[in-house]
Amino acid sequence: MESMIFSPAVYGAIELIYVKDSYRGGTVAYRMVKYIISYIKNKCNVSVLSAHSPDGSAFGRMLSKMGFIKISDNYERVL
Repeated sequence: MESMIFSPAVYGAIELIYVKDSYRGGTVAYRMVKYIISYIKNKCNVSVLSAHSPDGSAFGRMLSKMGFIKISDNYERVL
């Protein structure tokens, strides 16, 4: 992968997603992230998206399955 440090890419970040306990275990978080990806890709011209997740968390595993690459505790995806 080419270095992103000096690229003209526009970066975005998912700072926080919270799903209430009673809604966990389904597809709510997945659908939220898919919506965020679609919205910022089409409306904000973002080309690289990052999200922070602790090691071993369900959110981190979901991000990996969605095409994000783990970099330290951050996951990034080129849109």
